[in-house]
Amino acid sequence: MLLHYSTPSPFATKVRYAAKLVNIPLELVLTDTKALNDSYYEKNPLGKIPLLITDDEQAIFDSRAITRYIDRLSNGKLYPKDEQALIQAETFEALCDGLSEAALAVVYEERFRPEEKQFQPWVDRQKEKVSRTLSHLAKRTPSFVNGLNITHISLGTSLGYLNLRFGSTWSEGHDILNQWMDEFSHQMPDYEIIKPQ
Repeated sequence: MLLHYSTPSPFATKVRYAAKLVNIPLELVLTDTKALNDSYYEKNPLGKIPLLITDDEQAIFDSRAITRYIDRLSNGKLYPKDEQALIQAETFEALCDGLSEAALAVVYEERFRPEEKQFQPWVDRQKEKVSRTLSHLAKRTPSFVNGLNITHISLGTSLGYLNLRFGSTWSEGHDILNQWMDEFSHQMPDYEIIKPQ
């Protein structure tokens, strides 16, 4: 299977972690979303990454659809089977994705919009989302007792993206998340290769 990805993308990172954890091989296609062609848009009209092309040429996006597909290929190794546990895991994944989206919004505003056109109240609102979500997650970090699953991957991906874009500034006052991330980095196979960079 082919995975279109970029190295900084938290969503592509999440998919790569998921596939690595359950030993699903992927052929990686480094993709610049600013230089896409019509062939790509036919597969994903949104022009976003990650995009998975299956062996039977099926196009799957976004990252949550891909991780669910990988879970089915692995006979349910990523997501819990119990209905209540599944709802909690999917909600946790959505929360971590939202954290990454808020961080991305700050990066895009500050990097791609001229300074005189940046709307600081909007940037501040995204930063508040990040801060509020980190405080929430610090009280709900997934345990490592039973190994890794989608909740670990989701949180590890989002915190890895914050490390990439904001260095250590995000982690001030979040010692629990720092400690959790240190453990994740040791338990996740190929962490240093796959992490956002």
